[in-house]
Amino acid sequence: QNQSGFDLRHFVNVNFTLPKEGEKYVPPEGQSLREHIDGLWPVLTRSTENTEKWDSLLPLPEPYVVPGG
Repeated sequence: QNQSGFDLRHFVNVNFTLPKEGEKYVPPEGQSLREHIDGLWPVLTRSTENTEKWDSLLPLPEPYVVPGG
């Protein structure tokens, strides 16, 4: 990083596989708090079904929730 002309963005793009951008969740108007929370579960739930062999993500037997997405 201290090299002249070092480009961090280029380095990351060449050496890492960036995660796909998550879906944008826009809650429908007029929802109750309970409906809003119920609607968030599919957005915040992840699974490890499709991991690459070099991935640092540990395979889990069940889907899991990512706080805040």
